[in-house]
Parts: sequence; C-alpha cells; structure tokens
Amino acid sequence: MKLSHRIIRQPNVRYIAAGLFAACAPAALLGLSLLGASTPATIVIPLAILVTAIPVALAPTATMDRRWFWALPGLIVFWSGVTMWAVAPDVGPVAVIFIFIAPLVVVCAESRRDAVAMTAVATGVMLSPVIAGQATTPGALTVLAAAVVMWGIGLMTMAVWQHAEDVAEQLDELAQRDALTGLGNRRHLDERLEYELVRHARNGRPLTLVVLDLNGFKEVNDTLGHAAGDDVLREVAIALVQAVRGQDTVARPGGDEFCVIAPETGAEAAPVLVEHLRKAVGSVRAGDMTVAAALGCAVFPYDGRASRKLFESADAAQRQDKPDGRGRPALADAG
Repeated sequence: MKLSHRIIRQPNVRYIAAGLFAACAPAALLGLSLLGASTPATIVIPLAILVTAIPVALAPTATMDRRWFWALPGLIVFWSGVTMWAVAPDVGPVAVIFIFIAPLVVVCAESRRDAVAMTAVATGVMLSPVIAGQATTPGALTVLAAAVVMWGIGLMTMAVWQHAEDVAEQLDELAQRDALTGLGNRRHLDERLEYELVRHARNGRPLTLVVLDLNGFKEVNDTLGHAAGDDVLREVAIALVQAVRGQDTVARPGGDEFCVIAPETGAEAAPVLVEHLRKAVGSVRAGDMTVAAALGCAVFPYDGRASRKLFESADAAQRQDKPDGRGRPALADAG
C-alpha cells in the first residue's frame, strides 16, 4: 500500500481533511458573494462543499479502495469547476483553487499514470470557461498561468512523494529482515503466517509450520568464537532456503531459532519436510564438525487454526525432538 494511502487511511488525518472542507464552505460563501455570483450559486456551492466533509470524515478505513482515492480530488475538481462557471467571466481568482488540487491528486492517485490523468481532467475543467469564451482577457491569462503553476507543483509533489515511497519501502523491507542472515525476522514471520492462514482457511487447504532450533548452539560460540557462530547461522540460513520450495518462507525469529512456513503441505508431507530440513542443517559444518538441530512441526488446521496455537504445537514437538530434554550436541564429528 502506498505511503500516502496509509496516511489518508488514518482517522485523524481524515478528520482534519473534513474540517478543512467545512472551513472552506463559509470562505466560498464570502468569496462568491464578493465576486458577484448568482444567489443560487452562492448558496448551493458552499452547501455542497460542507456536505462533502461528511463522507471524508466517515470513510471506511478498512475498505477504502481505488474509488475512494479518485472521489476526493474528483469532487474538488468538480465543485471548483462549477464555481468558475458561476462567477464567469471573472474566473481568474477562482483559478487559484486549482493550484492546490495538484498535490492532492498526486497523494491520492494509485500511480503516476492516474496522477497525470486526474491532473489533465482538472486542467480541462479549469480551462473550459476560457475555451468557451466566457472569461475576460485578464481572467483567461490568470487561468493559463494557474494551469502552468498547477502542473509544476504537481510534478514536484510527484517527485517528492516518489522518493518518500522509495524510502518507506526500503525501511519496511529492513524492518522485516534479519540483518545477519537476510531472512525474514519475527515480524515478517508473523505477518506471513497470518496471511497464509487466512488464504488456506478460505481455500480449505493444509499448511505446515516447522520450528527449528540448533541444539546447544552456545557450544559453537564458546569453542569456535562468535564470528564462527555467525557464520554457522548464515550457512544454516542458506541451506534451509536451498532445501525448500520457492513458495515456502524461511525466517529467523531470533537467536539460533529458524522457522519454515510451507503452504499446501499436509500431515503426510510434513514429516518428509522435517527430515529434509534436518538433512539440510546437517550439511552445514563448523570446522571439522557438523551442526545438529531439533525440529518440530504443526499442521493447519489439525494442530490449530490460529498462529499462536500452531507455534505452541510446533514448539512442543521440537522439545520432544531433543534427546533427554537437553538436545543433541550442536557439533558432532563429521566422520
């Protein structure tokens, strides 16, 4: 989701926007009166602007889609155009309103193409009294100048927002990645599992969650050093990624724990997957020693329908995989 759309979905932001609409109503009433607009226009236009504040304030946060982000700038363009025709031929002062439409269009648009399309529509509405010959010469020149300024502000806003979107995307990616291994972290794991659970519940398909813990990993750090321990974690991450399918998710929630989400994997295939992952971990070496791990799995929906229950079931199975409750040695003779 675009950064700007995340901002617009915030209730407080929409309340502020609705307040601005409400404040514009008396301003429009005063301005239309000073410009000599007809009595119906002086009453109807401010009233319409005031009424527009209601859907802006009450917009549904969870279901706001592309239509909502078209509607807001569309309404402003429409009523600004109506206002220009209401005060024709003195359209110059009203044309200034269109300058402020450009940043709104860019923020609300789904893409650059949409932003350009909406700005083009605003330009057409803006120039319509001039094209129809309903504007005085000074007014027409003001409208043309305002159109140029509107496009300039729009393009600058587009560049700024694109940079902000890129930075936000990079930060979001970093926030979901483990710096050491490059795998997803706990946040990424939780979000991905929730997404997959919803999808599999809808489709009635099974899913397997595997929890993996390197046995006695402290021994690696104590005997070989922390740098070697970090190397082991990176190599385990690589081995796990190479061992799973492209549709599977491998994550490192923290420490020496790893998790694998395997979509479309049921109870029959889960033990096969666990042993496949065990062999992958066993292929990693620290010096002349191989790495061992304890693994446990849980299958949706049989072992639980919620993520918390699946983790509990997988953790319980993993603890049972540790001999004598202490686990196999993290390092074992390769030969």
